[in-house]
Amino acid sequence: MTNKSVALALLFSATLAGCQTPDRRMGPPPSGASTQQCRGATCDIEVSVVDGCTIRVVDVVDTREGPSTQILRWNLQTTGYKFSSDPVSYGIVIKDSTGQFHGDPFQPTRIMVQFKHKEPPTRLYHDYGINVVRPDGTPCPTKDPWVWE
Repeated sequence: MTNKSVALALLFSATLAGCQTPDRRMGPPPSGASTQQCRGATCDIEVSVVDGCTIRVVDVVDTREGPSTQILRWNLQTTGYKFSSDPVSYGIVIKDSTGQFHGDPFQPTRIMVQFKHKEPPTRLYHDYGINVVRPDGTPCPTKDPWVWE
């Protein structure tokens, strides 16, 4: 390929990337999604594993009525399972880059994240991933819920 062809191919790829459909998290969660209200300075979010490797957690953590800074604390309830410590698929992965979430040191069954609200919010819905590993170290499929600011 000539330099001109490579440049044209890169330009075409960049154009296509810019035309991708927006992330589904830009809008509200689906109607009927399970929701947990978090109005206090600390909010505990229970996580469990069922059917061998299905992560169960509320779909939406609603922080809209909470103070300007909150601690969100995910607690893994299922014995033997642990949050992933893998840097690529860490236990709780905030998927947007607003800089509002600051994690505490890793713990196998509890992950705490400090959440600082922005006025006005950069995004109303922050998506995150929960990554858990089985007792033998095999990862479970990621669960992708929301934090509602």
